Amino acid sequence: MPAVYALVRRGRAPDDLDGLSVHARTALALLRERKEATAGDVRQRLGLRADPRNDPAYAALAELTHVLLVDRGPFVVPKAGIPYLSTEGYPYHLVAEAHPEIVRSAARLRVEAAADTLLGAYVDGAVFVRVAKLATLFRFLSKDEIDAALGRLAARGTVTVEGAGRERIAVGGYAPGRA
Repeated sequence: MPAVYALVRRGRAPDDLDGLSVHARTALALLRERKEATAGDVRQRLGLRADPRNDPAYAALAELTHVLLVDRGPFVVPKAGIPYLSTEGYPYHLVAEAHPEIVRSAARLRVEAAADTLLGAYVDGAVFVRVAKLATLFRFLSKDEIDAALGRLAARGTVTVEGAGRERIAVGGYAPGRA
């Protein structure tokens, strides 16, 4: 996760709000105030109604999740009484507060090292993948960054790139037939 965080955030501080919508900024302010919130809490703060096709609260939270400012996870169980999970499910948290170890680890990674870590782990687990598919899977990486990372991994012998053009395939270390 530190590699993904480093690649998505690109060194941006958790308080960097560039490019966020007004609804996302409002949701972020609520999360900073309460430390956790549900989509219902955000919807109430926004003062907007949801319809089945368009829920401004979920849209704002998805925007914040997309840039790794918030995540959704288990809630804190009260010391007394019955643990209660709302019908909206697990609440949202600020990533920097809920997972400070990820933020700290990501801060130590250069973009190149993060790309190598992420793509190396993915290709190794997947055994092989079309290089063109990597650009679709990891849209926060440019095609040039993917090619450079695969080149570094190939130079280390952890990945082999075979074929040409759109048919290029990256093969991981556990592929059948590889020593």
